[in-house]
Amino acid sequence: MPASAAATRHISENDLEVYALDPLADATPIEEHLLVCEECRVRLVGWDEYVGAMREAKVVPNRVWCSGRPVPRSVLALAASCRAVLFYFVDELDH
Repeated sequence: MPASAAATRHISENDLEVYALDPLADATPIEEHLLVCEECRVRLVGWDEYVGAMREAKVVPNRVWCSGRPVPRSVLALAASCRAVLFYFVDELDH
């Protein structure tokens, strides 16, 4: 993203996801944009939470006990995915 566009064009959802997964990758343009754009910083927080939830789900045993009944990891992953979709739609409603 050129420097002039950094202040006017928001970061795509895909680029935010990639940045949340690996912030050490060649991310200078993204970091420059995040310095000036509150909206993209807020969206990045959502992706950070999503990536954190996915990483936590990865280390959870195959089943988690809740109210005496096992909950498969796939259900937990689905819940985290739904949360990410919800962040996206809430963000769209704000515009």
